[in-house]
Amino acid sequence: MVSIALTILLCGALVMMRANSYVSAIAGTAIIAIAIGVTNAGIFKTVPQCVRDAVGGAAGLVGGLGALGGFVLPPLMALAATHAERGYAGAFAVFAVLAIAGLVIATALSRTAGRDQVRATQRRAA
Repeated sequence: MVSIALTILLCGALVMMRANSYVSAIAGTAIIAIAIGVTNAGIFKTVPQCVRDAVGGAAGLVGGLGALGGFVLPPLMALAATHAERGYAGAFAVFAVLAIAGLVIATALSRTAGRDQVRATQRRAA
């Protein structure tokens, strides 16, 4: 689910980078907002499944990282907007880069989790 939401976030960022009308900017903003909300829900749904013994600490860490993102993203977007050819629209390249990085990390983690499940099943069978 997180991978799908990150892909939708990437699409929303691309729409915003190419937005040349009010309607397309509103559509891009809505797509990004929905994707970020679904990704957030997916992450907090995954925390109790992955860290059963320390749900509170892990949720606090994830929340802290979210707060850090809220602090760091606006200056990064301003920096990108000043250096982008398209100005403000180019700032959404930050979201595109973060969505791609998130997809890479989610893919790597899902492969690792799959291998861990196979090893656990093999240990139980032995």
